[in-house]
Amino acid sequence: MSTAINVNQKQKQKNGQTPLHYTAENVHKDVVSMLISAGANVNQGNKYHITPLHNVAGNGHNEVVSLLISNGASVNQGDEDHNTPLHYAAKRGHENVVPELICHNANVNQGNKVFHRNDTIFHTTKDENTP
Repeated sequence: MSTAINVNQKQKQKNGQTPLHYTAENVHKDVVSMLISAGANVNQGNKYHITPLHNVAGNGHNEVVSLLISNGASVNQGDEDHNTPLHYAAKRGHENVVPELICHNANVNQGNKVFHRNDTIFHTTKDENTP
């Protein structure tokens, strides 16, 4: 007997994240690959419109960033504040991820809605107080 699993099922207890959000964020590259092969939507956002690519870019996981992008993840998709994966990587100082995103046509001039200032990545670079 086989049981079908919905790989795009959002989890109610965790901000609407999918299994792909969890596995990508926790750097389980093989499981990420398996979920994508099973039909996981690489661009599905949680309730804040944060995609798996936002999470891994913000955590500096370049191998998983590359895997998601090679499987169609949008480098310019914004969260609810219009922050892109590039904003997440730049804010946290992930110098290994920023060029990867830019090489895949991430828009360095795309603004966000932070304090209604329309900040680009040049306004959101890492400071000493950012974890």
